[in-house]
Amino acid sequence: MPTQDIGIRWSEEKYATKDEVRDAYNMSMIDNIWKQIIDYRRLYTKTLDLHNIDRTPYMVVVTQTIQLKVASVERRLSRILVKTHDMKAYGKELFAKRRYAKTIEVLDSNYKTNISQEMVSHLLDEDLSTIPSQYSLIYNYIRTLKYYASGHYTDIIDYRLLESILKQIQGVSFDNLTLEKEYREEEIETSHYYQNNYVYKAAPIERIADMIDELCNFVRESDLSPVIKAIVANYYLNYVKPFDYLNEEANALFAKICLGHFDFDEASMYLNFEKIVFDTDEKLNKISVECQKTLDLTYYVNYILDLLDEDLKDILDEIVLTERDEIKNEQIDLSEDEGLNAKSTVEEEAKPSERSVAVMARPVEFVKLQESSPYIGESNVALPVFPAGLKEQDVEGIVTNLLEVYPYLKRTQAHFYACHCTIGKHYTISQFKKEENVAYETARTSMDFLAENGFYSKTKVRNKFVYSPVPRY
Repeated sequence: MPTQDIGIRWSEEKYATKDEVRDAYNMSMIDNIWKQIIDYRRLYTKTLDLHNIDRTPYMVVVTQTIQLKVASVERRLSRILVKTHDMKAYGKELFAKRRYAKTIEVLDSNYKTNISQEMVSHLLDEDLSTIPSQYSLIYNYIRTLKYYASGHYTDIIDYRLLESILKQIQGVSFDNLTLEKEYREEEIETSHYYQNNYVYKAAPIERIADMIDELCNFVRESDLSPVIKAIVANYYLNYVKPFDYLNEEANALFAKICLGHFDFDEASMYLNFEKIVFDTDEKLNKISVECQKTLDLTYYVNYILDLLDEDLKDILDEIVLTERDEIKNEQIDLSEDEGLNAKSTVEEEAKPSERSVAVMARPVEFVKLQESSPYIGESNVALPVFPAGLKEQDVEGIVTNLLEVYPYLKRTQAHFYACHCTIGKHYTISQFKKEENVAYETARTSMDFLAENGFYSKTKVRNKFVYSPVPRY
Protein backbone atom coordinates (compact mmCIF):
# COMPACT_ATOMS: atom_id res chain seq x y z
CA MET A 1 0.00 0.00 0.00
CA PRO A 2 1.42 3.46 -0.92
CA THR A 3 2.67 5.66 1.92
CA GLN A 4 -0.03 8.28 1.30
CA ASP A 5 -2.79 5.69 1.56
CA ILE A 6 -1.44 4.31 4.83
CA GLY A 7 -1.18 7.82 6.26
CA ILE A 8 -4.74 8.68 5.24
CA ARG A 9 -6.14 5.41 6.59
CA TRP A 10 -4.61 5.78 10.04
CA SER A 11 -4.70 9.57 10.35
CA GLU A 12 -7.78 10.74 8.46
CA GLU A 13 -10.18 7.81 8.52
CA LYS A 14 -9.11 7.05 12.07
CA TYR A 15 -6.48 8.83 14.13
CA ALA A 16 -4.94 5.65 15.47
CA THR A 17 -2.34 5.02 18.14
CA LYS A 18 0.65 2.81 17.45
CA ASP A 19 -0.87 0.00 19.47
CA GLU A 20 -4.10 0.20 17.46
CA VAL A 21 -2.15 -0.03 14.20
CA ARG A 22 -0.17 -2.97 15.56
CA ASP A 23 -3.37 -4.78 16.51
CA ALA A 24 -4.96 -4.03 13.14
CA TYR A 25 -2.07 -5.65 11.25
CA ASN A 26 -1.62 -8.33 13.89
CA MET A 27 2.11 -7.68 13.84
CA SER A 28 4.55 -7.02 16.65
CA MET A 29 7.00 -5.04 14.47
CA ILE A 30 5.38 -2.17 12.53
CA ASP A 31 8.22 0.36 12.52
CA ASN A 32 8.14 0.84 8.76
CA ILE A 33 4.34 1.24 8.69
CA TRP A 34 4.40 3.63 11.64
CA LYS A 35 7.13 5.71 9.95
CA GLN A 36 4.88 6.15 6.91
CA ILE A 37 2.03 7.28 9.17
CA ILE A 38 4.27 9.75 10.99
CA ASP A 39 5.57 11.11 7.67
CA TYR A 40 2.00 11.84 6.60
CA ARG A 41 1.10 13.44 9.93
CA ARG A 42 4.17 15.65 9.80
CA LEU A 43 2.52 17.56 6.94
CA TYR A 44 -0.16 18.80 9.35
CA THR A 45 1.77 18.99 12.62
CA LYS A 46 1.71 22.16 14.74
CA THR A 47 4.26 22.33 17.56
CA LEU A 48 2.74 24.23 20.46
CA ASP A 49 4.28 26.82 22.77
CA LEU A 50 3.02 24.62 25.55
CA HIS A 51 5.24 22.20 27.40
CA ASN A 52 4.80 19.16 29.56
CA ILE A 53 6.13 18.83 33.08
CA ASP A 54 9.53 17.81 31.71
CA ARG A 55 9.57 20.95 29.51
CA THR A 56 9.08 19.15 26.20
CA PRO A 57 6.63 20.81 23.80
CA TYR A 58 3.28 19.30 22.90
CA MET A 59 1.97 19.11 19.35
CA VAL A 60 -1.34 18.92 17.50
CA VAL A 61 -1.79 17.31 14.08
CA VAL A 62 -4.47 19.36 12.34
CA THR A 63 -5.41 16.76 9.73
CA GLN A 64 -8.04 17.40 7.07
CA THR A 65 -10.53 15.45 9.18
CA ILE A 66 -9.74 17.55 12.24
CA GLN A 67 -10.16 20.72 10.17
CA LEU A 68 -13.62 19.59 9.01
CA LYS A 69 -14.67 18.75 12.57
CA VAL A 70 -13.46 22.11 13.86
CA ALA A 71 -15.31 23.89 11.06
CA SER A 72 -18.50 21.99 11.96
CA VAL A 73 -18.23 23.02 15.63
CA GLU A 74 -17.53 26.63 14.68
CA ARG A 75 -20.50 26.76 12.30
CA ARG A 76 -22.85 25.39 14.92
CA LEU A 77 -21.55 27.78 17.57
CA SER A 78 -22.06 30.71 15.18
CA ARG A 79 -25.57 29.50 14.40
CA ILE A 80 -26.39 29.27 18.10
CA LEU A 81 -25.02 32.77 18.66
CA VAL A 82 -27.16 34.22 15.88
CA LYS A 83 -30.32 32.40 16.95
CA THR A 84 -30.01 33.34 20.61
CA HIS A 85 -29.36 36.97 19.69
CA ASP A 86 -32.57 36.95 17.66
CA MET A 87 -34.61 35.64 20.59
CA LYS A 88 -36.79 37.97 22.62
CA ALA A 89 -36.30 38.33 26.36
CA TYR A 90 -38.67 35.46 27.17
CA GLY A 91 -36.90 33.06 24.81
CA LYS A 92 -33.40 34.01 25.94
CA GLU A 93 -34.27 33.51 29.59
CA LEU A 94 -36.05 30.21 28.97
CA PHE A 95 -33.25 28.83 26.79
CA ALA A 96 -30.52 29.85 29.25
CA LYS A 97 -32.41 28.21 32.09
CA ARG A 98 -32.73 24.98 30.13
CA ARG A 99 -29.01 24.87 29.44
CA TYR A 100 -28.06 25.81 33.00
CA ALA A 101 -30.43 23.10 34.23
CA LYS A 102 -28.38 20.61 32.18
CA THR A 103 -25.28 21.91 33.93
CA ILE A 104 -26.92 21.45 37.32
CA GLU A 105 -27.86 17.91 36.32
CA VAL A 106 -24.19 17.07 35.72
CA LEU A 107 -23.07 18.72 38.97
CA ASP A 108 -25.81 16.97 40.92
CA SER A 109 -24.76 13.61 39.48
CA ASN A 110 -21.16 14.25 40.53
CA TYR A 111 -21.92 15.69 43.98
CA LYS A 112 -24.70 13.14 44.75
CA THR A 113 -27.02 15.85 46.10
CA ASN A 114 -30.29 14.39 44.71
CA ILE A 115 -31.58 17.84 43.88
CA SER A 116 -35.27 18.29 43.09
CA GLN A 117 -36.65 20.13 40.06
CA GLU A 118 -38.20 22.66 42.42
CA MET A 119 -34.80 23.40 43.96
CA VAL A 120 -33.25 23.67 40.49
CA SER A 121 -35.80 26.37 39.69
CA HIS A 122 -35.03 28.21 42.92
CA LEU A 123 -31.28 28.12 42.25
CA LEU A 124 -31.75 29.42 38.72
CA ASP A 125 -34.16 32.16 39.81
CA GLU A 126 -31.99 33.03 42.85
CA ASP A 127 -35.14 33.62 44.89
CA LEU A 128 -34.08 31.96 48.15
CA SER A 129 -32.87 34.08 51.03
CA THR A 130 -30.84 31.14 52.38
CA ILE A 131 -29.29 28.40 50.23
CA PRO A 132 -29.27 24.89 51.81
CA SER A 133 -25.64 23.97 52.46
CA GLN A 134 -25.71 20.86 50.26
CA TYR A 135 -26.59 23.01 47.24
CA SER A 136 -24.30 25.98 47.93
CA LEU A 137 -21.53 24.79 45.59
CA ILE A 138 -24.00 24.25 42.73
CA TYR A 139 -25.52 27.67 43.41
CA ASN A 140 -22.10 29.38 43.42
CA TYR A 141 -21.09 27.61 40.22
CA ILE A 142 -24.24 28.66 38.36
CA ARG A 143 -23.87 32.25 39.57
CA THR A 144 -20.26 32.26 38.34
CA LEU A 145 -21.35 30.82 35.00
CA LYS A 146 -24.02 33.53 34.66
CA TYR A 147 -21.46 36.19 35.56
CA TYR A 148 -19.14 35.24 32.73
CA ALA A 149 -22.04 34.65 30.32
CA SER A 150 -23.16 38.23 30.91
CA GLY A 151 -20.18 39.54 28.95
CA HIS A 152 -17.18 38.86 31.17
CA TYR A 153 -15.89 36.23 28.74
CA THR A 154 -13.97 39.21 27.32
CA ASP A 155 -11.84 39.43 30.49
CA ILE A 156 -8.08 39.21 29.99
CA ILE A 157 -6.92 35.59 29.89
CA ASP A 158 -4.19 35.26 32.50
CA TYR A 159 -3.68 33.67 35.91
CA ARG A 160 -6.02 36.22 37.49
CA LEU A 161 -8.91 34.92 35.41
CA LEU A 162 -8.38 31.41 36.78
CA GLU A 163 -8.09 32.75 40.32
CA SER A 164 -11.28 34.78 39.83
CA ILE A 165 -13.16 31.73 38.58
CA LEU A 166 -12.03 29.66 41.56
CA LYS A 167 -12.85 32.31 44.17
CA GLN A 168 -16.32 32.93 42.77
CA ILE A 169 -17.11 29.21 42.75
CA GLN A 170 -16.05 29.24 46.41
CA GLY A 171 -18.66 31.94 47.00
CA VAL A 172 -16.43 35.01 47.25
CA SER A 173 -18.18 38.03 45.74
CA PHE A 174 -16.39 39.67 42.82
CA ASP A 175 -15.99 42.93 44.74
CA ASN A 176 -14.01 41.15 47.47
CA LEU A 177 -11.65 39.17 45.25
CA THR A 178 -7.93 39.25 45.93
CA LEU A 179 -6.30 37.84 42.81
CA GLU A 180 -2.92 36.45 43.76
CA LYS A 181 -1.24 33.26 42.64
CA GLU A 182 -2.74 30.88 45.18
CA TYR A 183 -2.05 27.47 43.69
CA ARG A 184 -1.99 24.00 45.14
CA GLU A 185 0.30 23.71 48.16
CA GLU A 186 0.40 19.93 48.54
CA GLU A 187 2.04 17.44 46.22
CA ILE A 188 -0.28 14.86 44.72
CA GLU A 189 2.65 12.53 44.04
CA THR A 190 6.44 12.38 44.28
CA SER A 191 8.16 14.11 41.37
CA HIS A 192 9.52 11.83 38.64
CA TYR A 193 11.26 14.29 36.33
CA TYR A 194 12.47 12.94 32.97
CA GLN A 195 11.47 9.36 33.72
CA ASN A 196 10.73 7.68 30.40
CA ASN A 197 7.01 7.07 29.72
CA TYR A 198 6.06 8.14 33.23
CA VAL A 199 2.40 9.20 33.52
CA TYR A 200 2.00 12.12 35.92
CA LYS A 201 -1.08 12.48 38.13
CA ALA A 202 -0.47 16.23 38.42
CA ALA A 203 2.24 18.84 38.08
CA PRO A 204 4.75 19.28 40.93
CA ILE A 205 3.90 22.41 42.92
CA GLU A 206 7.07 24.26 41.84
CA ARG A 207 6.01 23.93 38.17
CA ILE A 208 2.38 25.06 38.50
CA ALA A 209 2.82 28.84 38.22
CA ASP A 210 5.02 28.64 35.12
CA MET A 211 2.75 26.13 33.43
CA ILE A 212 -0.39 28.22 34.04
CA ASP A 213 1.32 31.33 32.66
CA GLU A 214 2.38 29.30 29.63
CA LEU A 215 -1.18 28.05 29.11
CA CYS A 216 -2.62 31.57 29.26
CA ASN A 217 0.01 32.83 26.81
CA PHE A 218 -0.83 29.96 24.46
CA VAL A 219 -4.57 30.73 24.55
CA ARG A 220 -3.94 34.44 23.92
CA GLU A 221 -1.25 34.17 21.25
CA SER A 222 -1.72 30.93 19.30
CA ASP A 223 -3.18 31.21 15.79
CA LEU A 224 -5.00 27.89 16.12
CA SER A 225 -8.80 27.80 16.11
CA PRO A 226 -10.39 28.92 19.40
CA VAL A 227 -12.10 25.51 19.46
CA ILE A 228 -8.76 23.68 19.50
CA LYS A 229 -7.33 26.13 22.04
CA ALA A 230 -10.28 25.57 24.39
CA ILE A 231 -9.90 21.78 24.14
CA VAL A 232 -6.15 21.97 24.70
CA ALA A 233 -6.74 24.20 27.75
CA ASN A 234 -9.25 21.64 29.01
CA TYR A 235 -6.63 18.87 28.71
CA TYR A 236 -3.80 20.95 30.17
CA LEU A 237 -5.64 22.09 33.30
CA ASN A 238 -6.59 18.49 34.02
CA TYR A 239 -2.92 17.57 33.52
CA VAL A 240 -1.58 20.29 35.83
CA LYS A 241 -4.35 20.37 38.49
CA PRO A 242 -3.34 23.81 39.78
CA PHE A 243 -5.64 23.97 42.83
CA ASP A 244 -6.17 21.94 45.96
CA TYR A 245 -9.83 21.48 45.04
CA LEU A 246 -12.46 22.55 42.46
CA ASN A 247 -10.04 21.89 39.60
CA GLU A 248 -12.74 20.36 37.40
CA GLU A 249 -15.19 23.22 37.92
CA ALA A 250 -12.57 25.88 37.18
CA ASN A 251 -11.42 23.86 34.16
CA ALA A 252 -14.92 23.74 32.61
CA LEU A 253 -15.50 27.47 33.00
CA PHE A 254 -12.04 28.38 31.72
CA ALA A 255 -12.57 26.31 28.56
CA LYS A 256 -15.91 28.05 27.91
CA ILE A 257 -14.34 31.47 28.42
CA CYS A 258 -11.52 30.60 25.99
CA LEU A 259 -14.20 30.07 23.33
CA GLY A 260 -16.29 33.06 24.35
CA HIS A 261 -13.26 35.33 24.32
CA PHE A 262 -12.69 34.64 20.62
CA ASP A 263 -15.85 35.49 18.69
CA PHE A 264 -18.36 32.99 20.09
CA ASP A 265 -19.51 35.14 23.02
CA GLU A 266 -22.18 33.69 25.30
CA ALA A 267 -22.88 30.78 22.92
CA SER A 268 -19.82 29.05 24.38
CA MET A 269 -21.35 29.19 27.87
CA TYR A 270 -24.07 26.77 26.83
CA LEU A 271 -21.58 24.00 26.03
CA ASN A 272 -21.52 21.16 28.51
CA PHE A 273 -17.81 21.13 29.36
CA GLU A 274 -18.89 20.07 32.85
CA LYS A 275 -19.80 16.66 31.46
CA ILE A 276 -16.30 16.37 29.99
CA VAL A 277 -14.35 17.34 33.11
CA PHE A 278 -16.37 14.98 35.30
CA ASP A 279 -16.22 12.15 32.76
CA THR A 280 -15.11 8.93 34.48
CA ASP A 281 -15.08 6.93 31.25
CA GLU A 282 -11.95 4.81 31.00
CA LYS A 283 -11.67 5.67 27.31
CA LEU A 284 -11.02 9.34 28.02
CA ASN A 285 -8.47 8.41 30.67
CA LYS A 286 -6.62 6.16 28.20
CA ILE A 287 -6.57 8.97 25.65
CA SER A 288 -5.10 11.38 28.21
CA VAL A 289 -2.40 8.85 29.06
CA GLU A 290 -1.57 8.43 25.36
CA CYS A 291 -1.20 12.21 25.07
CA GLN A 292 1.27 12.25 27.95
CA LYS A 293 3.35 9.46 26.47
CA THR A 294 3.42 10.71 22.86
CA LEU A 295 3.06 14.49 23.44
CA ASP A 296 0.45 14.36 20.67
CA LEU A 297 -2.73 16.12 21.81
CA THR A 298 -4.57 15.19 18.61
CA TYR A 299 -6.00 12.08 20.29
CA TYR A 300 -7.66 14.26 22.92
CA VAL A 301 -8.73 17.00 20.50
CA ASN A 302 -10.28 14.47 18.11
CA TYR A 303 -12.27 12.76 20.88
CA ILE A 304 -13.56 16.00 22.44
CA LEU A 305 -14.55 17.43 19.05
CA ASP A 306 -16.97 14.53 18.64
CA LEU A 307 -18.43 15.14 22.10
CA LEU A 308 -18.86 18.87 21.42
CA ASP A 309 -20.51 18.19 18.08
CA GLU A 310 -23.13 16.00 19.76
CA ASP A 311 -23.65 18.58 22.48
CA LEU A 312 -24.14 21.32 19.88
CA LYS A 313 -26.80 19.25 18.12
CA ASP A 314 -28.61 18.98 21.46
CA ILE A 315 -28.34 22.75 21.96
CA LEU A 316 -29.78 23.44 18.51
CA ASP A 317 -32.68 21.06 19.23
CA GLU A 318 -33.40 23.01 22.42
CA ILE A 319 -33.35 26.24 20.45
CA VAL A 320 -36.08 24.84 18.19
CA LEU A 321 -38.17 23.97 21.27
CA THR A 322 -37.57 27.43 22.71
CA GLU A 323 -38.62 29.10 19.46
CA ARG A 324 -41.90 27.17 19.60
CA ASP A 325 -42.41 28.24 23.19
CA GLU A 326 -41.73 31.84 22.18
CA ILE A 327 -44.56 31.65 19.65
CA LYS A 328 -46.90 30.21 22.29
CA ASN A 329 -45.87 32.98 24.68
CA GLU A 330 -46.63 35.66 22.10
CA GLN A 331 -50.06 34.13 21.59
CA ILE A 332 -50.66 34.19 25.34
CA ASP A 333 -49.53 37.82 25.47
CA LEU A 334 -51.91 38.70 22.67
CA SER A 335 -54.76 36.96 24.47
CA GLU A 336 -53.89 38.77 27.71
CA ASP A 337 -53.77 42.15 25.97
CA GLU A 338 -57.11 41.54 24.30
CA GLY A 339 -58.55 40.61 27.67
CA LEU A 340 -57.32 43.89 29.16
CA ASN A 341 -58.92 45.93 26.39
CA ALA A 342 -62.25 44.07 26.34
CA LYS A 343 -65.15 44.85 28.66
CA SER A 344 -64.62 43.10 31.94
CA THR A 345 -67.14 40.61 33.19
CA VAL A 346 -65.35 39.98 36.45
CA GLU A 347 -67.79 39.56 39.30
CA GLU A 348 -65.21 40.96 41.69
CA GLU A 349 -65.06 44.26 39.74
CA ALA A 350 -64.53 47.30 41.92
CA LYS A 351 -67.76 48.39 43.57
CA PRO A 352 -68.83 52.05 44.05
CA SER A 353 -67.42 53.47 47.21
CA GLU A 354 -68.08 56.55 49.27
CA ARG A 355 -64.38 56.81 49.91
CA SER A 356 -62.27 58.75 47.44
CA VAL A 357 -59.08 57.29 48.82
CA ALA A 358 -58.03 53.69 48.19
CA VAL A 359 -57.60 51.28 51.04
CA MET A 360 -54.06 50.01 50.43
CA ALA A 361 -53.31 46.32 50.82
CA ARG A 362 -50.26 46.92 52.95
CA PRO A 363 -49.18 47.49 56.57
CA VAL A 364 -50.47 50.96 57.45
CA GLU A 365 -47.12 52.13 58.78
CA PHE A 366 -45.41 51.97 55.38
CA VAL A 367 -46.54 55.33 53.99
CA LYS A 368 -49.00 58.08 54.64
CA LEU A 369 -51.96 58.01 52.29
CA GLN A 370 -52.38 60.94 49.98
CA GLU A 371 -55.40 63.19 50.00
CA SER A 372 -58.13 62.32 47.53
CA SER A 373 -58.03 63.77 44.04
CA PRO A 374 -61.28 65.01 42.44
CA TYR A 375 -62.42 63.24 39.27
CA ILE A 376 -63.06 65.28 36.15
CA GLY A 377 -66.70 65.36 35.00
CA GLU A 378 -70.15 66.06 36.32
CA SER A 379 -71.69 64.11 39.15
CA ASN A 380 -74.59 62.81 37.05
CA VAL A 381 -72.44 60.47 34.88
CA ALA A 382 -73.12 56.75 35.21
CA LEU A 383 -69.63 55.92 36.52
CA PRO A 384 -68.82 54.68 39.99
CA VAL A 385 -66.20 56.44 42.07
CA PHE A 386 -63.23 54.18 41.45
CA PRO A 387 -60.69 53.68 44.22
CA ALA A 388 -57.58 55.75 43.66
CA GLY A 389 -54.02 54.46 44.02
CA LEU A 390 -50.83 55.99 45.35
CA LYS A 391 -48.98 58.90 43.86
CA GLU A 392 -45.75 58.09 42.05
CA GLN A 393 -43.50 59.74 44.61
CA ASP A 394 -44.75 57.37 47.31
CA VAL A 395 -43.82 54.20 45.43
CA GLU A 396 -40.08 54.10 46.11
CA GLY A 397 -40.65 54.56 49.81
CA ILE A 398 -43.03 51.60 49.83
CA VAL A 399 -40.58 49.48 47.82
CA THR A 400 -37.81 50.15 50.32
CA ASN A 401 -40.04 49.27 53.24
CA LEU A 402 -41.35 46.14 51.56
CA LEU A 403 -37.83 44.83 50.93
CA GLU A 404 -36.85 45.52 54.52
CA VAL A 405 -39.92 43.81 56.00
CA TYR A 406 -40.12 41.01 53.41
CA PRO A 407 -36.48 40.29 52.36
CA TYR A 408 -37.55 37.27 50.31
CA LEU A 409 -39.18 39.57 47.73
CA LYS A 410 -37.34 40.52 44.56
CA ARG A 411 -37.19 44.20 43.75
CA THR A 412 -39.41 43.78 40.68
CA GLN A 413 -42.02 42.03 42.83
CA ALA A 414 -41.90 44.72 45.50
CA HIS A 415 -42.08 47.48 42.88
CA PHE A 416 -45.04 45.98 41.05
CA TYR A 417 -46.92 45.39 44.29
CA ALA A 418 -46.24 48.95 45.47
CA CYS A 419 -47.75 50.28 42.24
CA HIS A 420 -50.65 47.80 42.19
CA CYS A 421 -52.01 47.29 45.68
CA THR A 422 -55.36 49.06 45.50
CA ILE A 423 -58.28 47.17 47.04
CA GLY A 424 -61.01 46.51 44.48
CA LYS A 425 -58.73 46.39 41.47
CA HIS A 426 -57.48 43.36 39.55
CA TYR A 427 -54.08 42.90 37.94
CA THR A 428 -52.67 40.49 35.36
CA ILE A 429 -49.46 38.73 34.42
CA SER A 430 -49.21 40.80 31.25
CA GLN A 431 -49.19 43.99 33.32
CA PHE A 432 -46.28 42.69 35.38
CA LYS A 433 -44.42 41.61 32.22
CA LYS A 434 -44.91 44.98 30.50
CA GLU A 435 -44.30 47.30 33.43
CA GLU A 436 -41.35 45.45 34.96
CA ASN A 437 -39.87 44.61 31.53
CA VAL A 438 -39.38 40.90 32.18
CA ALA A 439 -40.14 37.66 30.33
CA TYR A 440 -43.65 36.23 30.58
CA GLU A 441 -42.48 33.21 32.59
CA THR A 442 -40.75 35.49 35.11
CA ALA A 443 -43.91 37.60 35.37
CA ARG A 444 -46.08 34.52 35.90
CA THR A 445 -43.88 33.02 38.63
CA SER A 446 -43.56 36.43 40.31
CA MET A 447 -47.33 36.98 40.46
CA ASP A 448 -47.89 33.44 41.72
CA PHE A 449 -45.17 33.98 44.33
CA LEU A 450 -46.88 37.16 45.55
CA ALA A 451 -50.20 35.32 45.70
CA GLU A 452 -48.69 32.37 47.60
CA ASN A 453 -47.28 34.80 50.18
CA GLY A 454 -50.57 36.56 50.79
CA PHE A 455 -50.13 39.76 48.82
CA TYR A 456 -52.77 38.88 46.21
CA SER A 457 -55.67 36.49 45.84
CA LYS A 458 -55.61 34.58 42.56
CA THR A 459 -58.81 33.85 40.63
CA LYS A 460 -59.52 32.63 37.12
CA VAL A 461 -61.70 34.71 34.83
CA ARG A 462 -62.49 33.20 31.45
CA ASN A 463 -59.15 31.97 30.11
CA LYS A 464 -56.81 33.98 32.31
CA PHE A 465 -55.89 34.56 35.93
CA VAL A 466 -56.33 37.87 37.71
CA TYR A 467 -54.74 38.93 40.98
CA SER A 468 -56.53 41.06 43.59
CA PRO A 469 -54.72 42.75 46.50
CA VAL A 470 -55.42 41.30 49.94
CA PRO A 471 -55.65 43.76 52.87
CA ARG A 472 -52.55 43.50 55.08
CA TYR A 473 -53.51 45.31 58.27
